[in-house]
Amino acid sequence: MIKKSLVLLIILLFSVSAFSQRYGESDDFSYALKLYNEGFFDIAAQQFNLFVNRYPNSERVPDAKYYQAQSLYRVKDFENARIEFQSLAVSFPDNSRAPEAWQKVGECYVKLHKPDEAARAFETVKVLYPDDPGAPMALYNAAGIYFRQNKIDKAQLVLQDFLDRYPDSAVYPRGRLLFAQLLIQKQNFDQANKEFEKVLQSDAEPAVMAEANLGLAVFYEKLGQLDRAKKQCQLVIDKYGDSPVAFDAVLNLGNLLAKTREFDQAVSLLNKNLTRYKTNKQNAELNLLLAAVNYLN
Repeated sequence: MIKKSLVLLIILLFSVSAFSQRYGESDDFSYALKLYNEGFFDIAAQQFNLFVNRYPNSERVPDAKYYQAQSLYRVKDFENARIEFQSLAVSFPDNSRAPEAWQKVGECYVKLHKPDEAARAFETVKVLYPDDPGAPMALYNAAGIYFRQNKIDKAQLVLQDFLDRYPDSAVYPRGRLLFAQLLIQKQNFDQANKEFEKVLQSDAEPAVMAEANLGLAVFYEKLGQLDRAKKQCQLVIDKYGDSPVAFDAVLNLGNLLAKTREFDQAVSLLNKNLTRYKTNKQNAELNLLLAAVNYLN
């Protein structure tokens, strides 16, 4: 009877302890998440780290590591954020957050100005999780990094893989646009023109269409077809004035007008847009070009 009572007591104590731990675990995670949601990222990162150390066997550890890394990213501690995202991806490869964690590793490396490491992290998403919804964007990001580094052959390999694998992805038109820009670099102008036309004939979002039209302007300029280039720039300004590339179209058109010695039109264009684009950087670029045009006039 005494032995039976002792066994029951031990079971009861264990149950109470387990219940208390589960209650504390839930409470601790909720507290850390509340801090994160309210924007207290420094403290949230500390609390999620405490949670991982206090409950190393909890099923919530992957989530805690994710939010810890996110908190570090939000306070621009990119190196430690990268470490935590990578730890999550490597330690829990089957967790639903693992593909995004690799994507975030790449984003951290971009912020740390380590493009090769960033590209490899982005490619890892495709290698390990080719069917993940984030894989197309990750592979596109890798191709873009190689292109900006002027690693044209490597960029082409990755971009061709992207175009073959993900024709139905939302980012696919951007991939075609990047491929057209790559073909210009390789001086394959006929194929580049076809790629631009494919984008323009698609149902891509307006921002992509604006970029494609501006890309055609650059294409025409390289071929020496300056009048066609000017028309394309004007089209971007008129039709996609609210897009991010509209400002680039203004600068391109200003330069083209100066090249064709249409100085009055260039001055009018630049003065008109000084009131439209008001950031310090935009104003500085417009005024610099305006000064150059006035000097040439």
